[in-house]
Amino acid sequence: MPTLGLAEKQWGWRVQGVLSLDKLLLLSMNLIELVGMTPDGPPDVRFYPNGLNKGGHGVQVYSPLVESWLIISTWPQHGFMLVNLSSCKPFDPSQVAEYLQAQVGPIQAKGGFDL
Repeated sequence: MPTLGLAEKQWGWRVQGVLSLDKLLLLSMNLIELVGMTPDGPPDVRFYPNGLNKGGHGVQVYSPLVESWLIISTWPQHGFMLVNLSSCKPFDPSQVAEYLQAQVGPIQAKGGFDL
């Protein structure tokens, strides 16, 4: 009987600091490895404002996972980034927070839930 999809954990962190695109992509890969998940293809990178001059200013990296997704959004004008991880595979949010603090900066806010 398949177990993926029976439960979902969604968690988010607002982290003080902004990284370059290269470092964002590396952070994404390292976070996926840290929680033991599997990328489902390369990340999708979006720049804002977009070609229609919509959105704020920053970069969004969407990494599809076999187990769900990881999204990292930067807000350079405000000096922070948002990291959102959703997975039907269990992970430890405090382990992710510790890693983000070590690699980026202080956690300004965090929260999540299990479905």
